[in-house]
Amino acid sequence: MSFKKATKRDVKLTMGISGPAGAGKTLSALRIARGLVGPTGKIALIDTEGAKANAYADNIENGYDIASFASPFELDKLEDVLDAAVDGGYQSVIIDSLSHFYAGAGGILQQVEDESVRNGGNGMKAWAHVTPKINRFLERLKSLSIHVIVTLRSKTTYEVARNEKGKVSVQKLGLAPIWKGDSIDFEMDHMLKMTVDHRAIVDKTRLIGLTDKIFDKPDEALGKKIREYLAGGIVTPPEVVATVAPSVPVEEPEEDTAPKVPMKQQLLSQLEDLAHATGRDIGEWFPKLAQAYKKDNIEELTQVALKEIITKVKAKMAGN
Repeated sequence: MSFKKATKRDVKLTMGISGPAGAGKTLSALRIARGLVGPTGKIALIDTEGAKANAYADNIENGYDIASFASPFELDKLEDVLDAAVDGGYQSVIIDSLSHFYAGAGGILQQVEDESVRNGGNGMKAWAHVTPKINRFLERLKSLSIHVIVTLRSKTTYEVARNEKGKVSVQKLGLAPIWKGDSIDFEMDHMLKMTVDHRAIVDKTRLIGLTDKIFDKPDEALGKKIREYLAGGIVTPPEVVATVAPSVPVEEPEEDTAPKVPMKQQLLSQLEDLAHATGRDIGEWFPKLAQAYKKDNIEELTQVALKEIITKVKAKMAGN
């Protein structure tokens, strides 16, 4: 084994853009991609959302090509489409959105659920079977010889903890990409979090000069600056970039003024215990339950709904 001088030559970008619906993820991805590959570079977009990306055809100089991807959203099939983009001579590919391959029909969560059924409800064994597929896909993504941008839908995340009295407390932590844990954050070179007012917060970057910046409607200028960095320069942020303001701590209400819902807390505690007993990851399972009842998070479920879930899980554990 020998060593050689490190260089950024031929380095390709991997970028994740997460945010709620309407934040501007798709258009931002397209505009950044255009800046990355230049005015004549070829852009491919893998669309999982009913060809909605066609709406921006007139907004991107020299356009882009779309491939529609329908369910089942399986990662091995996605890898085939990515290979086709490379073979087709595209300089950048956008996956819009990667979250479908996690939470969509035939995606990771459904595969885990199906595998769990085949293994008598053993969730840990099911994840052990499916996780290597995720790892293989992420490694393939990093090895592509073209720029890769993925968009991800956001979800409300929370932390379930017990206080000194043993009661369950559910605290909102903010928005996080709909994907398995923080694996996508680790693997991407650059992560942007979009807000509902179309601003992009640099959540993570390996690009010197972009740390902790905010972009108002990120566009071709950002893509061009990143291209310059990858070619050997240092990113000089566009004028629209601002430093992230320091967070202001929110004063917590006094214990005697905080709303108390002991029955709901008791039910959430039971759900937490059932999650541990069945090998489920609370961070994965609770959002899925909330989605099944058309709620944003588990806290919004009624006591009737929580009792119904508990009864079904216990019956499944008993083999009924």
